[in-house]
Amino acid sequence: MSGPTVTAEPASGSGLEPAMQTRVIAVISLAHGLSHFFHLILAPLFPLLKEAFSLSYSELGLLMTVFFIVSGVAQALSGFVVDRFGAFPVLVGSLSLFVLAALVLAVAPSYGVLMLGSAIAGLGNAAFHPVDYSILNARIGAARLGRAYAVHGVCGSLGWACAPLLLVGVSSVAGWRVALLAAGGLAVLIIAIVWWARHQLWVRAERDRQVAARAAGQSIEASTFGFMKLPGLWLSFVYFCGTAFAIGGVQSFGPASAAQLHDLPVAQVALLVTIYMVGSACGTLFGGYVLGNPAYAQRVVSASLAVALCFAIMIGYLPTPVWVSPVLFALMGFSAGVGTPARDLLVKRAVPPGASGRVYGIVYSGLDVGVALAPAMFGLMMDAHWPAGIWVG
Repeated sequence: MSGPTVTAEPASGSGLEPAMQTRVIAVISLAHGLSHFFHLILAPLFPLLKEAFSLSYSELGLLMTVFFIVSGVAQALSGFVVDRFGAFPVLVGSLSLFVLAALVLAVAPSYGVLMLGSAIAGLGNAAFHPVDYSILNARIGAARLGRAYAVHGVCGSLGWACAPLLLVGVSSVAGWRVALLAAGGLAVLIIAIVWWARHQLWVRAERDRQVAARAAGQSIEASTFGFMKLPGLWLSFVYFCGTAFAIGGVQSFGPASAAQLHDLPVAQVALLVTIYMVGSACGTLFGGYVLGNPAYAQRVVSASLAVALCFAIMIGYLPTPVWVSPVLFALMGFSAGVGTPARDLLVKRAVPPGASGRVYGIVYSGLDVGVALAPAMFGLMMDAHWPAGIWVG
């Protein structure tokens, strides 16, 4: 596939000047933030959609389930597309699907069309991890890669934070349909920025894979699915599924559990997830900029999860004053966030030559699986009157 003219660069990304590497990090992180924004394209509008279409809560929840099922299945497949055609065309296609999804949702006359729009948004979300990491790994030098992963992760969290602000803010003034059109306009703006940086973002997948395969004795080229025999691939998948499951539990029922366990006021409960996400973002930056040495990645990941586990158990079983719960949520988020850049470095280490998109597609589909399973499983614990079980889980 033809594309913008670029100079040949080594896989480490050292062929780009530092200023251009910074541009790549900024643009890819911005696009990643938009993908997280579209995770919440409907949830902040649920009260308005419920009234407009006379929907039940289960019907509203099914819209999110469809999003993540489509995203998870398509993400596992999208890596093959990225390896075949290159990351940049797939990135533009994914962003374009977001625009289409926003338009479909904005004009939806029925619940069925809302379901279609949610599925299109999930399809657009599917390719972002294979795309983002394929570009970052190819264009960013090894010395800056941990920091690049940190910024990438934080921008994803900012996308979650911005979605309710924009959608609820616009809908309160102009209605939910205009709010969805505004989300589509935001996606158009990101497409323009991505196109502006196309010369730095383009990675010729066919060339890179052929060069890497020759260096590896054709081991990957010989079999399209040969990478699936790697134990590290499936260990990484289980890791992502488990951590996403845990985060999904914190986001969905963590505040309600803490409120029951520690008799928290309603106003404080509403802020707990925000406090957790801010702590996680700070921890991610710390992990990328202070603990970004790939040689210590395994230790950093293990330590961050162990410490986060301790704070989770404290929330579930340690009697605390009201003011302590927000502190524990912040510390738990910070601890979990510290390991995020190191986690991505570990996955990169496990990627064989020529299979970057495929590996990231399979591994990061674990995130969608975990997030999709968490609400139902943890909801059963809450229905069983076992709020402390959230923190054990």
